[in-house]
Amino acid sequence: MRAFVASSLLASFLLAGTASLAAAQTSLDVSADVVTPGSPITATVTGPPAQFYAIIGSSVGSGISYGGVALGVGADFVILAQGVLDGTGRVSVPLTPPFRGSVLDRYYIQAATSTSPAFIPLSLSAGRVLRNDDLLAGLTGPPGPTGPIGPTGPAGSTGPAGPTGPAGPTGNTGPAGVVATNGLGAYNFGNINGFVAEGTLNSGASIGTPGPGTRMLWYPRKAAFRAGQAEQDQWDDANTGKWSIALGLDPQATQDASVALGMFTRSFGEASLAAGKSTFATGAHSFAMGNFANATNADTVAMGQSVTASGVSSVAMGHNVTASGSNTVALGHNASTNNLAGSFVFGDNSTATLVMPAAANQFVVRAAGGMTFYSNAGMTAGVSLAAGDGAWTTLSDRRMKTNFRALDGEEVLAKLARIPILEWNYITQDTSIRHVGPMAQDFRAAFGLGEDDRHINTLDPDGVSLKAIQALDARTQATRQDVERLTEENAALRGTLEALRQEIEALKASARSRPR
Repeated sequence: MRAFVASSLLASFLLAGTASLAAAQTSLDVSADVVTPGSPITATVTGPPAQFYAIIGSSVGSGISYGGVALGVGADFVILAQGVLDGTGRVSVPLTPPFRGSVLDRYYIQAATSTSPAFIPLSLSAGRVLRNDDLLAGLTGPPGPTGPIGPTGPAGSTGPAGPTGPAGPTGNTGPAGVVATNGLGAYNFGNINGFVAEGTLNSGASIGTPGPGTRMLWYPRKAAFRAGQAEQDQWDDANTGKWSIALGLDPQATQDASVALGMFTRSFGEASLAAGKSTFATGAHSFAMGNFANATNADTVAMGQSVTASGVSSVAMGHNVTASGSNTVALGHNASTNNLAGSFVFGDNSTATLVMPAAANQFVVRAAGGMTFYSNAGMTAGVSLAAGDGAWTTLSDRRMKTNFRALDGEEVLAKLARIPILEWNYITQDTSIRHVGPMAQDFRAAFGLGEDDRHINTLDPDGVSLKAIQALDARTQATRQDVERLTEENAALRGTLEALRQEIEALKASARSRPR
């Protein structure tokens, strides 16, 4: 871009007249008119914001004349700085003289702005002539004669190594080496690069029956590894699976890719793992960890103390729990899935009695301290079942409610009267299991409560019933007042009638006493 801008600027100087180029909207200021070669000065360009700018420079000599000052041409003409003005329309840049290859007594600099990188059309500032403070130095003269050749310099650094050549013939096998020992007589493999023991699967000698012993064993024929102590034949060839690992006291890993870690652990399933103490992973891909943990079927997990996962793909975790039956889960303490497939059971620590499901695919929990289910991340909404209770407690804190609105009791009664209340049974249950209540669609249409027209929140019928009861109580109070008023009126009428009766009796008596 610099060469392109330079050529454009030079063409503009050659083709444009002095009057058309000298535009007042672009200005150039410098921090010093007298400069020293190698010492920067600051040049400040001011012009239209966000336009392209360039600072051009030349030594003062013969050639093109602009503003009464002679300019250099060709290579004597350079771009000292260029870029884009910021939003204020101003930029300051450092310039380091000399502004071209040779050091002369004067320099000429000028600023230009344009709306395009090609600087067409140009807007030029007034030019500035800068003077070199080394006035004693004139123009550079012709080069002097070449001096004598100096002494040879020091040798350079060695270059990179070339490519490795082809391998030579194999030499004779040397004598066997001796592995060093440490102060305790143990072999010392003190090599910072470690050591490698290679072999070939299904090749090489069999380890046979080494029997009991304390050893570390790498068995290439089966790609198996043993370390620790075998009390009997646990590490014999017949009890060693391919790619297996056994570490610790009397561990045994008999199947392919099986792993046994710890004390008296047994990994008898393919790709199974037994870890801890007296744990058994006998199913394929099973996992047993803890103390007396048993994973006895395929794809099972048993973790904890005295736990058993015996159903296919079952999980038992905790203490004294059993996951029997396929795809079951038993957690906690004293819990069993009772060999019922698909069931889930959780037992707390409140009793030694087993908690068990009564049917397949049941979810059973024993939580003597109660249960809580939160329905939001802040744990401020949800339901709970108190210890020993038989019904859910729902959140009803006034502080957790908003948008209160009063209800008209008579309107609630009218809506409630229009809702069919039927007896029915769920299609998923036996017809002998009956229920009574409204349909969610009717309830939603009448009151507009809840999240949708397929479910009824148990809070809403309670609230509707309570409001209806209040409305009926208001009716009862009004009826009682009417009855009391009518009773009083009736008593007054009875009194009036009694008075009239007495008057009639008096008149009758008076009539009888008169002579005929």
